[in-house]
Amino acid sequence: MQVRTHAAPLSRLEADVLILGVPEKGLTERLKEADAAAGGAIALAMGPQFKGKAEETETLFPVQGLGAPRVVLVGLGEKPLDAESWRRVVSAGVEAARGRARRLAIALPEGLDAAVAAEGAAEAALLSAYEFHPYRTEQDPDEIAIEELILVGASAEAAERGAALARAVSWVRDLSNMPGNKLGVGDLVGQARDLAKSHGLAIHVIEGEDLVKEGLRLVHAVGRGSEMPPAFVTLEYRGAGKDAPVVALVGKGVTFDTGGINIKPRAGMEEMKTDMHGAATVLGVMRVASERKLPVNLVGVMAIAENMPNGNATVPGDVVKAYNGLTVEIVDTDAEGRLILADSLAYTVKNYRPEVVIDLATLTGSIIMALAYEASGLFTNSDSLAAALTAAGEATGERYWRMPIWDVYAEQVRSPIADLRNIGKEKGDAIHAAKFLQNFVGETPWAHLDIAGPSWISEPKPYRPKGSTGVGVRSLIHWLEQRPR
Repeated sequence: MQVRTHAAPLSRLEADVLILGVPEKGLTERLKEADAAAGGAIALAMGPQFKGKAEETETLFPVQGLGAPRVVLVGLGEKPLDAESWRRVVSAGVEAARGRARRLAIALPEGLDAAVAAEGAAEAALLSAYEFHPYRTEQDPDEIAIEELILVGASAEAAERGAALARAVSWVRDLSNMPGNKLGVGDLVGQARDLAKSHGLAIHVIEGEDLVKEGLRLVHAVGRGSEMPPAFVTLEYRGAGKDAPVVALVGKGVTFDTGGINIKPRAGMEEMKTDMHGAATVLGVMRVASERKLPVNLVGVMAIAENMPNGNATVPGDVVKAYNGLTVEIVDTDAEGRLILADSLAYTVKNYRPEVVIDLATLTGSIIMALAYEASGLFTNSDSLAAALTAAGEATGERYWRMPIWDVYAEQVRSPIADLRNIGKEKGDAIHAAKFLQNFVGETPWAHLDIAGPSWISEPKPYRPKGSTGVGVRSLIHWLEQRPR
């Protein structure tokens, strides 16, 4: 979708649909001018059917005088407008215009910073219009897709900033939506290589049996049941001085998760193609950070494997030594994500000595039981990091909810025959998984984000379609931009 801006009067607009935000308290001066140009059509629509309540929509057709024959009114509500509520308004407007516009125009609202409004409009419009059906052999000839987005009253810089972020999130969605036979281990490694080449990032890849030689035995143990050799990828973006501290992001990259020998139930297993969402998010953040030239030294670490059961697969009860020397009893091969994250965290802490490390993973069904699909679980050893990530989540609509990792939970992951076991003995798996991971970060400020809930949804939400949502990219970029220098 192309994005451009329009500074001239609405009467000179050339669009199929125009989205106008209307506050519940009545028409503003700018809207009164638009209403006058439209011959009073907007004021006439205000009444029993449309009151301007938040995200309420009303479509006017035909309309003359506003440069678009169809106008979608979207309620702004009565509360002060902020970036997230504006994104939700735009999403409602795009849904109302879906299938009716190749050229969609959005007029920026009053009462919100123009740059914030422009960025949010571009971001939400592109994310709302996202679709994924590349394997259809026939497309609907009557299906009308938005080809051009016109932002009225916006600066080109702010519009492109929002659009670029949305494109990165859409790329993460694409990766996570792709089936396992289209995005295997080598394919995801290839995506990382392509990103490194196009965005000037340093990349290092360790594959197959070399993982054992490098001490990444847990990563190897998870992937050795597959015909696709597992891999370990590091990407480096240097946006600050040589001596500036490093921020590290670690992502789980299981391209398909059968559960291994502890095989999963049949129902819903096809969704396990998304178990690499954490790694895809890391790629998305690295892409946006380099495009925005953020003044930070950022390292992205991804352990990539396919968890399959065959004659060479890890079996329950195996004991494997982790990168930091701790021994792990693998009680459940379906608790594989924490294994590859453990090696990844230990490797990152030792080799990069980061100021802070954050891992992301579609890790447990347990966190969905606790938080449903509205928030990701946040586990951390740092109160200040918890506060900063929570604030970033609230600002972007990608909410995080802090969960406990008290010492009392440590007993759950102690093994009678090794240092650790990879699954707890009682209920509370999301907490036990985080407590397991804490053994691999030492004193480094660390946060574990269990994104299993909001990363994949079966029913659409504002600017989040059914399927992969690309969650994590926007909030982590916001967090990086707000960090003290």
